[in-house]
Amino acid sequence: MPAGELPVFCPEATPEEREVFVQRANRYLKRGDRGESAADALLQIAVVSFGKELFAIHLGAVLEFGELKTPTRVPCTPEHIVGCMNLRGEVLTLVDIRGALNLPTGARARGNKVMLARFGEVQLGVVLEDVLDILAVPRSELRATPSATHARGTDRNFIEGVLPYGERFASLLDLERLITQSGMLPD
Repeated sequence: MPAGELPVFCPEATPEEREVFVQRANRYLKRGDRGESAADALLQIAVVSFGKELFAIHLGAVLEFGELKTPTRVPCTPEHIVGCMNLRGEVLTLVDIRGALNLPTGARARGNKVMLARFGEVQLGVVLEDVLDILAVPRSELRATPSATHARGTDRNFIEGVLPYGERFASLLDLERLITQSGMLPD
């Protein structure tokens, strides 16, 4: 690259696509003018699924996503404890949060993903059916939790709102509140 020339983001983009990039950058910069940084204006989330239900999870407590190996059952543990697995020499407790969300439990979900998360000093794995996306979504896209949530029995304290995801909505889940207030943290 010649001296003084700036690198080009996505050099194979069409002029129309470059204009979209410029518009998005300007929109994020304007949010920063209101006293919040562009990063504060975005929600860093993962979109995950449990059956047909979509959830968005803040990435703050998430350490990584991985493949779920066959867990070792632990006798005399609550139903939400799936078991444990070896993760690079560490024993990781695996939890199933479907019951706390009033989703069908029982047989393990069809998926084989695990989300490694840390809550204070405790590190655990949350069993997921699938990880669909990792996104940075403008906070302005967050909508209020639908009133029908109470009718379905889901505890609204765990749901912060809903975010559009394609043709559907993903419920923004406060995973830390769900884990700590539902008694899912291992002793």
